[in-house]
Amino acid sequence: MLASHAASILTLASEAAAPAASGDFALVSVQALVALLTLTALEIVLGIDNVIFIAILAGKLPKEKQARARNMGLLLAMAQRILLLFAIAWIVSLQKEVFNLFGQSFSWKDIILL
Repeated sequence: MLASHAASILTLASEAAAPAASGDFALVSVQALVALLTLTALEIVLGIDNVIFIAILAGKLPKEKQARARNMGLLLAMAQRILLLFAIAWIVSLQKEVFNLFGQSFSWKDIILL
């Protein structure tokens, strides 16, 4: 159920974040604010999930190692999330046409997203 909600939110965010046909994209626009709010909501949900999961796993360790394990887990989760955001930005920039199929051109971004 959560996955279907996340998929619909991501679809709405990608549609809202898509620049207008004329090519102009204002930094402060309705589309940009919707995309920002969507990403913020997803980050909050994923962050809470990380905290709960790491707390459960760290609780199984000896008392003297629990604090270090929680800090290390949260740090690694944050670093991974930042790297994934950079990867998404890179994928979005892959606009060069790779091939044409039945009059429809496909870029690396299209292939990866499929």
